Amino acid sequence: MKKWREISTFGMPLAYIMGFVCVDSLIRLMAGYDWFSLKAILFSISFSSLLAAIGLLFKGIARPIFYSMTFSLISIIAVGQLIYYRFYQAFFSVNQMTNLMELSTVSGEIFRVLELKYSLFLIPTGFVLLACYWFKSPKKRTRHDQLIIVTLTILSVILSTVTKLTFTQASNEGSRYKDDVYLYETLFDKGKAMSEFGLYQYTLQDIKLAISHQQEKTQVVGQQTSEIDDYFQKLNHTHIDNEMSGIFEGKNVVYIMAESLFSRAIHEQATPTLYRLMNEGIYFENYYSPHYKGTTSDSEFISNTSLVPSVNYGTTCYEFTDNAFPNSIASVFKKAGYSATSYHSNTGEFYNRDAYHESLGYDAFYDQEALGLEFLEEWEYMVNWPSDADLMNAASDIFLEDDRFFSYVITTNGHTPYTTQRTELQENYDYVSSFIQSDDEEIVYYYAAQNAFDQSIEVLMGRLLEAGVLDETVLVIYGDHYPYPIHHDKLWAYDSTNEWDWQELRKVPLMIWTPGIEAQTVSKVMNVFDLVPTMANLFNLDYDYEHAFGIDIFSELESTVIFEDYGWITDHARYNKYSEYYESFDEIGTESYMEEMDVKVIEMFEIGQKVLRDDYFKR
Repeated sequence: MKKWREISTFGMPLAYIMGFVCVDSLIRLMAGYDWFSLKAILFSISFSSLLAAIGLLFKGIARPIFYSMTFSLISIIAVGQLIYYRFYQAFFSVNQMTNLMELSTVSGEIFRVLELKYSLFLIPTGFVLLACYWFKSPKKRTRHDQLIIVTLTILSVILSTVTKLTFTQASNEGSRYKDDVYLYETLFDKGKAMSEFGLYQYTLQDIKLAISHQQEKTQVVGQQTSEIDDYFQKLNHTHIDNEMSGIFEGKNVVYIMAESLFSRAIHEQATPTLYRLMNEGIYFENYYSPHYKGTTSDSEFISNTSLVPSVNYGTTCYEFTDNAFPNSIASVFKKAGYSATSYHSNTGEFYNRDAYHESLGYDAFYDQEALGLEFLEEWEYMVNWPSDADLMNAASDIFLEDDRFFSYVITTNGHTPYTTQRTELQENYDYVSSFIQSDDEEIVYYYAAQNAFDQSIEVLMGRLLEAGVLDETVLVIYGDHYPYPIHHDKLWAYDSTNEWDWQELRKVPLMIWTPGIEAQTVSKVMNVFDLVPTMANLFNLDYDYEHAFGIDIFSELESTVIFEDYGWITDHARYNKYSEYYESFDEIGTESYMEEMDVKVIEMFEIGQKVLRDDYFKR
């Protein structure tokens, strides 16, 4: 009996620790990473040993309840992280709590993407629950409890300390983001951090960083302005007029951020209007829109400000609405005598646009209610989306009243889900299914959604023509991101061009069109940061180019596409972080050039966060 009590005391925490290691290995395996990471396993044992020691402080029924509840919670967190990863190819972070609204936009898809493999988590969960039932907890703490508590606590501290001592550390500034220390201190690459350190250490460090960054944000601002000044001076984005300067001066603008418009979506039959504009206007064939913390919300911020969005703090549209953005595209068009209004067929609370767009310089933001659009039933939200054609009609009623207008329109028809749930797309589906050759219904519905968006552009052009201002209006259409809810395997199965090239997934359309413009294709590498400076040049606006992270793409300056994982692309070379290789395109892309680019990447992210945190432009 005495021996059985000893086994019982030790059996429950041992099963608990084994279960934690199993869950941690499963999440890495299912996300496509190496399930056996020594650092992650040691951190898992360290974390679970400490929790197991805490559990031994309880007596009687309280002990198995503690073990059961904490283990069930960690299993739920693991599955939740995998579902999030399925959509965004990144793991959730605590400082993204304000961005849960973005997750709600794919809520209708969550049950659809649940796979049988997730049930594997029931095995360690059942094992731990069975151990909690089988090994009876004593009503009183024994000397064995005390010994095991001390042993597990010491083991936890030793394993955590020793594992951190094995971290690699780069010898030069440019390679910092390739070492374990920088990765652990910043968690900048959440996929790699999860792979290297495991779920529990990732979560603990993530919470620690969120608290630290929030404390930073509340400190007195203005302390870093000299460092920021030096950075922008070193960027040297001094503007020199070029052959494209002012070619659209005085013309109206409809600036359209197209939901999930992917480069492969432009199709002669599925999207005939976009296909025409692409071939008749200025088309930027190497335009990238990287993901950072958000997807749509970050593209929206960057394409309005040419600034780095929040990475360390909460989502930009919630955390920094009180900041000053005098260099925003709306502000500079207003200085030129334009009205500046924005439109979206969702509510003003979504992404906090009521307040956010005011801080971006817009005179007014018109949401679904203000536009008089039909409200969908609550169950239809995030499944059937309001019509983009109706959005264009309602927006036109407003901005066509102004003499000169800059109108920002955010569309929705291209949004997920791409399934039979989208009853409003039935006609579009019937049309595109006759020529989109794919056995995957999701791909066909994606083209149906973009066909609906394409029809809205035709409606907009009709309204401009009817009002007699089409010749005096420029359409700027760009995708916010690729359709990430469609699994990348499906995208590559449909079109294997650049298969397994994660950076190329971030390539989306950008086209600028007005009647009579000379068609041209711009091959220069470009990204969303370059949109505002390029627009300022084309319209000859009074713009502060020297305090933008992007460039006028028609200048002699070089654009750098910087991805969320610190990979990058220029016209001369690239670093693909996913496959961890450098590639030179010409004689300029030397080893020293690549080292300079690595430093530039780190500086951009670090200074970009300080610009937001210190409200740099308010001074």
